[in-house]
Amino acid sequence: MRKQAMELLAIAKTLTAIPMSKGEPDTQTVRWAKQNLMLTLRVDSSWKQIYDLFMTIQEGTSNKFHYFGVWRSKTGECVGGNAYGPIGYNPRAIEVARGREGSVMSAVRDKVSIKRRKGYETQEV
Repeated sequence: MRKQAMELLAIAKTLTAIPMSKGEPDTQTVRWAKQNLMLTLRVDSSWKQIYDLFMTIQEGTSNKFHYFGVWRSKTGECVGGNAYGPIGYNPRAIEVARGREGSVMSAVRDKVSIKRRKGYETQEV
C-alpha cells in the first residue's frame, strides 16, 4: 500500500511540474472573478463599473491572476477591490478602498503598480 502511494505521489509531482500554457485567459475566469468581487464588495447591477483590469503571471508551475474593479453608486460612493488566485480555481476577493472616486482609484492603481513590478502582465478583458 505504501509503495502504491509513493508511486502515485511521484506521478502527481511529475504532472504538476509541467507548467500550464500561458495563453489568453478564458472569459469564464474573468466573469467568475468579477462576480466574486462584486459579491464581496456588496455591489449590484445598479452600480456602474468605472474601472476593470485583468492581469496574469506564470510563476513556476502555476498561472495566477488578479482582477481589479472599481464601481460607483448613483449617490457617488465608490468602492474598489481585487479578486485573485490560480486560474481555474475559486478566486478570493478583497476590498481595497471605499469612499470618493479619486481616493479609491488611487488605492487601486497603487495595487496595480505593485503587481506590475512583480511581473504581472495586463490581459484584455
